[in-house]
Amino acid sequence: MDYLCQGYAVSGPLDLTGELSARPANVLGTMNGQGQLKIGAGKVVGPAALALMGGVARLAGGLSSVLNVDLPLSLFSSPLDFESITASYRITDGRLTTQDFLYTSERMRVAAVGEYGLADGRMNFDVTMKHGRGEIKAKMTGTSASPSIRVLPGTILRTDPEKLPGRLQKFLEGLKK
Repeated sequence: MDYLCQGYAVSGPLDLTGELSARPANVLGTMNGQGQLKIGAGKVVGPAALALMGGVARLAGGLSSVLNVDLPLSLFSSPLDFESITASYRITDGRLTTQDFLYTSERMRVAAVGEYGLADGRMNFDVTMKHGRGEIKAKMTGTSASPSIRVLPGTILRTDPEKLPGRLQKFLEGLKK
């Protein structure tokens, strides 16, 4: 069974608990409530979700490849298998906030903190993607239809300079002059 909105659809067993209220004249803009979302093993199948995760990977790819952090872009071109997706949430006047969204798969863990407008699709999330040998942090803003993803380079470059490949180390030393 697929859950969430079309572009962000996932499949897997769903456990959704909580409370929700809204006014019929403006359901999305007047929603209020709180609860917890748990989705067991499944797949991310929505094209918007795949594109969003691929965007983070592409932006981070330029920096992480210099650091020899392997994150294959092909990982994001087809449905992503996951072990679980969990989050607690609060909805106030149609704005959903979460402090503990967690996507877990064999290849990566993605944590997110932020908010999403149910009626307008506006989002503002701090995202941390942990994979294989590294961690990438990004800021996601804009709308679900046109997201803006900004990888925070300082989070990729947090490493001992002696471990950096020679060309990056020379580049960083050149900045100090």
